[in-house]
Amino acid sequence: MNLRRLVFSAFAASLFFFLSTAMAAPTPAPAGNEDIMAKFMGSTKGNANGSECTIVGLQLLNGSKNVQIAVPNETPRAAVKGAPPSAPTPKKDIIAVVNKLKPGTSIIKFTAESAKSGPMPQFVTIEEYDAKPGEDTPNGYVYAKTYDKPLGKITLTLVVLTKFGVEHPFKLPMKKNDKGEQEQDPELVAQLAKIPIGSAVWISSKGLGANAELTAIEPYVDPQIGKITKFSDMEIEGHKVPTAEIEVEGGKSVTVIVPLITKGKVSAPDTAIAASLRKFKVNSQVAFRTHEDGDKLWLREITVAPKVTAAAPDKKMDAPATPKKPAK
Repeated sequence: MNLRRLVFSAFAASLFFFLSTAMAAPTPAPAGNEDIMAKFMGSTKGNANGSECTIVGLQLLNGSKNVQIAVPNETPRAAVKGAPPSAPTPKKDIIAVVNKLKPGTSIIKFTAESAKSGPMPQFVTIEEYDAKPGEDTPNGYVYAKTYDKPLGKITLTLVVLTKFGVEHPFKLPMKKNDKGEQEQDPELVAQLAKIPIGSAVWISSKGLGANAELTAIEPYVDPQIGKITKFSDMEIEGHKVPTAEIEVEGGKSVTVIVPLITKGKVSAPDTAIAASLRKFKVNSQVAFRTHEDGDKLWLREITVAPKVTAAAPDKKMDAPATPKKPAK
């Protein structure tokens, strides 16, 4: 084999090793960086970084990637001469937290570092995160704070919500008052004043990032569960507005209405909510939220009802495959 082929083979082997380890388990931020949030999926005994240890399976919340993190072992004491080596012992403060976690349910906050003895990252710190009700749903947040931001002749109030400890700022929509002046939506401002800081909230919003804007916020409660029994339309302000009759607990029937949204002086049915409603058929089981206004029940959100299943015992994750020893 000539020199050029040798160099290329060595480079290809190095590149394959780098890609395979990176794709197998993305390495979290090293100790000292911001905490990483993840859902605990299970743990098992295995071999990693040249030693027997506990391996924890996690689903990162900032992208749903599955990773494996090793629980580091205690530094072994000097062995007595002639005595057999002691079995590896996981670090007490780390394994104590891991043993309390529930697979598929518990949320953790942790930091990790690359192990000196192998490619699998290992925990530095770990603690269970006390999630608020609904925080694990798409529109569930925690109301953290508000702050004022001067903008020309007016001062805007910005709302900061958190999800698993990460801050998400939101603007409030602007509306013209009776004097023709622009001001932040007075109904939303009044609603915010009623919600205690630190409360779990449900929101609807539009826009992303720096342009994210709240359109509704209220204290979090679990959605209603029901079965759609009928679709219809209702004439409201000259518009043909979609409605649905939903049978809820106790056999009671409620009529939910797709809300109207106003842009300038023109109002029309909310196309996003109307599209969500059209996904279902009669007899569909749904979870939904409404806003009561006088004799009308405006639909705010509708999704597939969660399936109710019997509680299953906690399961350990599958142990990672270990290479078989060659037969002698």
